[in-house]
Amino acid sequence: MEFSADRDYGRLVLGGSYSRGSGSLFSGLGGAAGTERVSLRAGYDFGQSLGYVSLGRQQALALRGEDATDTLGIGIRVSLNRALQLTGEYLHRAPSETGAYQGQSPSRISIGAAFRF
Repeated sequence: MEFSADRDYGRLVLGGSYSRGSGSLFSGLGGAAGTERVSLRAGYDFGQSLGYVSLGRQQALALRGEDATDTLGIGIRVSLNRALQLTGEYLHRAPSETGAYQGQSPSRISIGAAFRF
């Protein structure tokens, strides 16, 4: 589940998000049992699309304890109509040698859809 909010200042858009989710199906093999992520965004409004960069913090709750790391991302959000949006984001996190992220790739690509109220 993810909650997100943005504030427009002309073409400049500032915002943030909070997400919390379950980990991989293989959490017994050292993966994360759950993840919390908080990020701040700054972007440019191109009309029907928004390009942005994000800075944040991600914390994994694993069977072996907790592990937190910083994240940096770049993404785009495209409005299909007034209510439906598609998003794509490349997220890179600082590598962790210990804890829940050990052995996992430091990069993630995500694609999503959102309904805007």
